[in-house]
Amino acid sequence: MNLLDWIDPNKLDFSGLSKNTNPRALELLEQHPEKINWNELSRNANPRALELLEQHPEKINWNELSRNTNPRALELLLQHPNKIYWYELSSNTNPKAIKLLKKNPKNNCWSQFSENSGDKALELLLKNPKNMNKINWSMLSANSHPKALELLEQNPEKINWYYLSGNSNPKALELLEQNQEKIYWTQLSGNSHPKALELLKQNQDKIDDWYYLSTNTYIFEIIEPKGAKRAHIF
Repeated sequence: MNLLDWIDPNKLDFSGLSKNTNPRALELLEQHPEKINWNELSRNANPRALELLEQHPEKINWNELSRNTNPRALELLLQHPNKIYWYELSSNTNPKAIKLLKKNPKNNCWSQFSENSGDKALELLLKNPKNMNKINWSMLSANSHPKALELLEQNPEKINWYYLSGNSNPKALELLEQNQEKIYWTQLSGNSHPKALELLKQNQDKIDDWYYLSTNTYIFEIIEPKGAKRAHIF
């Protein structure tokens, strides 16, 4: 499993790779442990990343771990409730995180809830019409849940194109393809939708931040088309 042939391996950013959930990224990190960014790894939901964090608990960034959707991350947070960062937890899509937020409503951050793509989070946000005033439209623009995209299409003037550029919902990609002059290419570099990678391939001169591209799961494509060439790395 190698890099896409148009990706320059020498430009990969190990901080970005530390956040990348693709198994190949974790292999690279284990080959170069001195280059691991533990802050970014604390947010990485790959099971192997959690193993590394559990082996090095002193290096855990609890702020970032509060965003981590891996069930084991939630177990660690429940074991250390005083280390939970509620602002970050409010964007965590894991059902256990939502249950924890429902039990502690005073700690909910509605701004971050607007970004949370979990079904239960959207239910909490939208079940009461009064909560419409609590929506952070910038954060909602990053939300990949279909209902979030419906709201954005109903309120196009409230779309934040910077955050939408990182949104992997297929409808978000349609909007970006139709409005390419509004794309923020840095954000698009981290967008894991295949169409985002195609846009980046067609506009390589606009890639200006390899940290974001290095976070992208699909720079390591597993299923490759017949005849496709790959760049071997390191």
